[in-house]
Amino acid sequence: MGDRAAMGVIVNQISRRQAVICGMASAILAALPVSQGRAARLTPMKGSWRGVFRGVTLNLVILQDWHFSEQEVSGNIMTMQTGMIRETGEGVITFDIEDWEPKTRMVFHPTGTVGGYNTEERNSKPPGGTYRVSFNGNDVMIFEDLHWGGTVTYYRVH
Repeated sequence: MGDRAAMGVIVNQISRRQAVICGMASAILAALPVSQGRAARLTPMKGSWRGVFRGVTLNLVILQDWHFSEQEVSGNIMTMQTGMIRETGEGVITFDIEDWEPKTRMVFHPTGTVGGYNTEERNSKPPGGTYRVSFNGNDVMIFEDLHWGGTVTYYRVH
């Protein structure tokens, strides 16, 4: 066998070994628990949650694709926001608001000592928020607001 033929056999054997090693590596990676990545770190968050902050009830739903919906209720007043959750650090998430209600509000303008008139004004887009997230078991999730301060404890709704 000539030098070229011998070299071809060696390259072919190396290529087969690389293919076997790559196949084994893929199988090992596929068998690893998903907890290695973002999805696993955020997986416990999926579902329906309820918390209270300063007398306001917070109803939070987190979907599989990390879209969320949160309804804030205080007496007969309700607001709502929807959007996406992004992981912005280890154990830190940011809520990006895509839609919200109400979009407008009535504003009363007094005229003189008696009377006035109402106008409808647009509400600004809510700022969202950035939170450090921790869990106390499967049914308790704690958000620490990294911008405004304060903590909200959410309980899973079954």
